[in-house]
Parts: sequence; C-alpha cells; structure tokens
Amino acid sequence: MNLEEQWNRVTEWCATHAPLTAASIRPGASLDEIRVVENSLDIAWPGELVEFYQLQNGQSSWNPGSDFFAGTIFPSKDLLSLPDILQLRETMLEAWKTIEISPGFDTLASNAPQAGTVSYTFHPLYIPFASLDDVHYVVDCRPGPQHGCVIEYAHESVDEGGVEFESVASLLAALADSLYAGTKFGFWKASVEEGLIDWSIP
Repeated sequence: MNLEEQWNRVTEWCATHAPLTAASIRPGASLDEIRVVENSLDIAWPGELVEFYQLQNGQSSWNPGSDFFAGTIFPSKDLLSLPDILQLRETMLEAWKTIEISPGFDTLASNAPQAGTVSYTFHPLYIPFASLDDVHYVVDCRPGPQHGCVIEYAHESVDEGGVEFESVASLLAALADSLYAGTKFGFWKASVEEGLIDWSIP
C-alpha cells in the first residue's frame, strides 16, 4: 500500500471539503531534520514513518491567521510535529519511570519484546505521532512481523487494545475511505462545520 497516495487522498478531501483543516497541516520536514530526531531518540524509524514526516510535520490546532480552531485530521488527536514527538515521548517515559508498580517499568517493557504485543506500559520503542490529552497513536518500533504497526495508547487502558492498524499507510487508507464514503472511522464520524473537520460519536 502506497503511503503517499493514501495521504494525498486525505489532504485532497480536506482541501475540497475542510479547507481550514487542510491549511493547518504543516509542510513536511527535510530528511536531515527527521534524522536529527531519529538520532536523538536512538531508535531506527520504520521507512513509512520517515516518509510520512517528509509529507507533513504536524498540525496547528488553530487555523493560521485566525483565532479559530482548525479541526483535527484524526478523531480527537492532533498530528505531532517532530519537536512534539521528542517532548511527548520524554514526558511519557519519565512518568512511567516514577510510577511504583510491580513488576517495574523495565520488566514490563522487556517482557514484551515483539512488535504488536501488549506491554501494559508506554514501551520505550513506541513513537507517538498523533495525540490529544491522554490518548495517542504510536508507531511500534519493536522488532518482529508487526514492526511499524500503529497502536492506540491511552492513559487508563495503556496499550491493551493491541494493534489498531498494520501500518501508517493502512491507517491513512481507512481514514480516507471513511471521509470519502461518509462512514464511521472507528467510533467516530466526520462532518464539516464552517470549513473544518468536526469529529463526533453518532
């Protein structure tokens, strides 16, 4: 599945139907900028994630040039910029290291070495790319057949939901399909209000 093709489907729909949301998407990062973040994390990024950030570099919550909310590409999640990724991941890991649990954080992480398996924690090899409050989409960079899959991590349920999408491209394809067909994306359904995407649970 071609990631760029699926992303173009999403952005073309937004440009036609939700121009304020389309305008809030930041231009892609350079490969050098991505590599700096990749090296800072000391995690090799899946090729799809690198490609995705060459196509976009997060989303502004507010429409450029105005004080209006811009809507979100994903239901109840903002696309993260490269600096956002660094900050959120550091915050999550630091928080987990201070929680007194048994077994400890390191044991939980080491007990789930394969991509796609439930770790019951924010695994050090998770890279968040979309987030709002306590719910995040993460790319799973652990090794294994499901390397590069997308998991939804939430504060209360952690990663117990398992794999949501096999890849970033499949996530974008499902999103594009729902937008064009006017059908639900998970529990959510998109509508357009004054040029922006408004997600609600019907």
